[in-house]
Amino acid sequence: IVITVTNGSTTCANTLSVTAPDCSCPVVAAPGVASGDLAYCVGDTIPTISVGVNSGETVDWYSIASGGTAISTGSLSYQPASLGSGVTTFYAQARNITTGCTSSTRRAVSITQYAVPAAPTVSAIAYCQNDTASALSASGTNLLWYTAATGGAGSTTAPTPSTATVGTTSYYVSQTNANGCESPRSEIEVTINALPTAPTVSDVAYCQNDTASALSASGTNLLWYAVASGGTGNATAPTPSTVTVGTTSYHVTQTNANGCEGPRSEIVVTVYPQPTAPTVSDLAYCQDDTASALSASGTNLLWYTVATGGTGSTTAPTPNTTTVGTTSYYVTQTNANGCESLRSEIVVTINALPTAPTVSDVAYCQNDTANALSASGTNLLWYTAATGGTGSATAPIPSTATVGITSYYVSQTNANGCESLRSEIEVTINALPTAPGVTSPVEYCQNDTASALSASGTNLLWYTVASGGTGNATAPTPSSTTAGDTSYYVSQTNANGCEGPRSEIVVTIHPLPTISTSSSPTCSTDLTTYSVSVNVNTGTVTSTAGTVTDNGS
Repeated sequence: IVITVTNGSTTCANTLSVTAPDCSCPVVAAPGVASGDLAYCVGDTIPTISVGVNSGETVDWYSIASGGTAISTGSLSYQPASLGSGVTTFYAQARNITTGCTSSTRRAVSITQYAVPAAPTVSAIAYCQNDTASALSASGTNLLWYTAATGGAGSTTAPTPSTATVGTTSYYVSQTNANGCESPRSEIEVTINALPTAPTVSDVAYCQNDTASALSASGTNLLWYAVASGGTGNATAPTPSTVTVGTTSYHVTQTNANGCEGPRSEIVVTVYPQPTAPTVSDLAYCQDDTASALSASGTNLLWYTVATGGTGSTTAPTPNTTTVGTTSYYVTQTNANGCESLRSEIVVTINALPTAPTVSDVAYCQNDTANALSASGTNLLWYTAATGGTGSATAPIPSTATVGITSYYVSQTNANGCESLRSEIEVTINALPTAPGVTSPVEYCQNDTASALSASGTNLLWYTVASGGTGNATAPTPSSTTAGDTSYYVSQTNANGCEGPRSEIVVTIHPLPTISTSSSPTCSTDLTTYSVSVNVNTGTVTSTAGTVTDNGS
């Protein structure tokens, strides 16, 4: 054996003679299988392969089936520092520790490196608080679910997030391929968003058949429901029906920017019954009557001048009776719920007045026999005063006892019961003149020539009777033919045509005396001394002196 040593620039060589020993080796068997072929996934710890040998033997490891240089010696196991993808085969050769003899063949042991699948495809999830959550899902195969980013034991059952608490929770998921290699974990963030509060609402009340408005609530992105839970919300607010009396519940939610819908607020819509229209009666007045305020049977009345619209007044109107015609007034009643009835119509008719009756004033003389008053008209009513009082259908008969003027009043009433203005009838009672001044008795001798009677007065009327009869404006001339007493009567009439009481004039016709003589006077008789005797029926002889007139014989 030549041994050469180099030291710097100097090379030294020496020759050693060695006797070769007997190097024949006993047979060494190839290693037996211990771990067998192994596999791992990228990222996992590379597995350690191992083989078994006989006692006193060890193992050298090669990357090729024969030859080459051992990559590891003296160990029954081998863990590669790194491997490429796919199958890598290592070869174990048994070696006798004492003799150094090796097995003639090497045991092949392979390690397969499997690729790791990609992490599952996932999406973050958001729920609203208290939503019903679904089990998480991911796009992949043979999924394993974790609650942590690393470590822990995966579950093949996808978790169902809890939505009770607002916040964000991370869940993790991997997928495993057919080689059993688990991918990296994908994170799924589950966000539980807070719910908005229920909208602020107020209950609503309507009266039956009112015109309702769409419901309203204080909130954003409102959704309206007809039920307390379930159903499909409508973004359009409902308008309640007021046709039927009763209560109806409507429900509304608001939705925040996260799309979370809050609890439902209930709006109770009450439809109160409408009261009946008040009981009324049409009215009729006569023109210029004093009208009373209108009335109706009902409560909480409201008065209108139009059939619809307008503003009602709690004060009942008093119709104007100035103008003839008809006017409609309207009235409602309101119940305790504030519901107003339909309007009842009151027709107020103002009937025209008839004209005042046609009348004439009347004049009587005191103590005349008066007639009942009269007027031209229908349904006459008689009064003693210009206004007020109670009319009588019986025409009055004026009293003529007292001199003066008395007014009577009369109206007429038409078919509508309207009474006209009153016409005034003045009844004048004129004073009687006094009885004429007369001289009574008026005496005549029978067969005297009488003069027409006379009296002191104006517009004299002469009568032959104390009462009654017909007066004559020509004063009578008494007849003196017959002796006796005759009464004549005379009245005077004043400028008013009133005839006064009669004055009596007694006209006395005295009979002529009867004269008797014993003899007729003679021529030789002294006429101055001639005496006669007188037979006087009545009266007293006042003179007996007389003259005898020469009769010419």
